[in-house]
Amino acid sequence: MYFINQNWLWQINNETSIFRVNVVNTTGVAEMPLQLKLGTKAEGIKTGSWRWRGTMLYYDQPSGDSQGLFYSCPAGDNTGIFMFLKNAAPPAGCSVLTLHTFTRRNGWR
Repeated sequence: MYFINQNWLWQINNETSIFRVNVVNTTGVAEMPLQLKLGTKAEGIKTGSWRWRGTMLYYDQPSGDSQGLFYSCPAGDNTGIFMFLKNAAPPAGCSVLTLHTFTRRNGWR
């Protein structure tokens, strides 16, 4: 589950564990300029903003937006979530995904 507070995206893991979703520049996957990384501190790009359109998540910056599309791509020994801010075809080996959430009674999504 995710929620947005003061233009930061947060991921709720359980009742006592909430992580900030940071947007960072990456050089590990050359075709994908931005990666989403969980952390306890603010890092990476701080000029963007998150928003919901219906249940779908979007990331906006003055230079472009995610168009609601994210990509699951190999990143070293793991898989990472990446995004473009301009319209582009996904790199080989990546899967397109969208991130959605649904409102709970307490207002968190």
